Amino acid sequence: MMKLYKRITALAMASAISLSLAACGQKAPEAPKDAEVNEDGVKTITYRIRHDSTDEKVVTRSEMIMNGFKMLEEQDPTVHFEFEYLPKLEVDELALQFQSKAVDADLFSDEETAIGQLVKGGIIQPVDWFLDLPNVKGNIFENVEKLNVYEGHCYGLPIDMAVCMVYANKDALKKLGWTDEDIAAWPEKVKNGEWTLDDMTATCKEAIDKGIVKYGFMTDGVDRAGSFSIGNALGINSYDREQNKLIFNQSEWLRVFQWWDKSVHEDKIIPASLPSFEGTCKSFWNGEVLFFSDVSGYEYWQRNSEMSQEEFQKYYDEHFTQALMPSADKGTPAQAAMKLRSMFVYSTVEGEKLEYLKKAINLAYTAENQVANTKYNGKLSALIPTYDLQEIQDFKFVNDTKYMPDYTTMRSSHPDFKNKYNKYGRTAVEAIMVDGISPEEAVEMMMNELKFNVDDSEIIYK
Repeated sequence: MMKLYKRITALAMASAISLSLAACGQKAPEAPKDAEVNEDGVKTITYRIRHDSTDEKVVTRSEMIMNGFKMLEEQDPTVHFEFEYLPKLEVDELALQFQSKAVDADLFSDEETAIGQLVKGGIIQPVDWFLDLPNVKGNIFENVEKLNVYEGHCYGLPIDMAVCMVYANKDALKKLGWTDEDIAAWPEKVKNGEWTLDDMTATCKEAIDKGIVKYGFMTDGVDRAGSFSIGNALGINSYDREQNKLIFNQSEWLRVFQWWDKSVHEDKIIPASLPSFEGTCKSFWNGEVLFFSDVSGYEYWQRNSEMSQEEFQKYYDEHFTQALMPSADKGTPAQAAMKLRSMFVYSTVEGEKLEYLKKAINLAYTAENQVANTKYNGKLSALIPTYDLQEIQDFKFVNDTKYMPDYTTMRSSHPDFKNKYNKYGRTAVEAIMVDGISPEEAVEMMMNELKFNVDDSEIIYK
């Protein structure tokens, strides 16, 4: 069996030269050859891969897809695959690099909110064929499929997904008088809308007043997914998918800003200045926080606990639990946000390189191939048959959260969502928390930013 080899390449100099040449109107360097045949008749094909992050867990998560190439090599001894991992680039930098015709990647991983920018820049191509692959068709969560569809076409190969949920400190709840039965029933009550944001606030205030915790509620940061789920819970509708337009509804955003204002300055369940993501995790882990909103998967805690995965899972089950982000309205089922990490295919990939990719992707999307990634980080597999495997059923955290994708709403893939709409929303929240501006001033602040920086044809004002 032939081995896969990974080559880490430093292309910073080549990229800089290419950008300079492009600026001068000169032709950029040609990309390296994608395929070579040795004297034994074995064809070597190289795929160049970029990520939006240098985080080890992001790179490791994509190995699920790379395993498909390994399986394809085992089936076809006449072909061998190599990979070059290129330096991290954000989407804006990626667009400049792509336009300069510098050495391009073939595959790029990012979250679904990047799709609009990538499509607008002509960087990625549709992968409608993905949904018709034998191992994929009918086996992907409906919400995952929708997240990767933009303007009628599928663009992403889902690696895994993370639902924005609320983690709870069991020890603190028990000090408030909750029984084991109460704690076990809590996720179902949240899911059905029996236990709401108001209930969470009341529980937080009680725990703080009794000195059980220092903070009632924290998110993984204003600029991260947990805070986005607050908007979902309060009924924010930020995107018209059919028209591919952003929506700014003043009354909806006023409600969101009022919640943050009240939670920070009146109820005092959230500190006026959130610590770093690492600091927030540490505070919750140390028992200082009652409820903590973060995405699914507790890999950060586990890696910093010096425990094995088995030891950590046991410890987690004894001291913590989780549920969806509660709804704001009684009787309204919970609707959390979902973060989807996908692999995107450059528009320059074609011919046999694309055909080999399709074969490898089909092989990668087997339930058995999802196990290592799922157990590695606790993120949820996009492939439904994965949850039928005994090994996954024995992984309690994943088994207890596998219902959540059916209770999620989608973040926007509009090109102006991630770096403008979402940015202005969180800037307004930070101004409420730190500077003490009113919710009404926050609405005006966000709307002014949108009107100045987003074309009127791209947004619906209500």
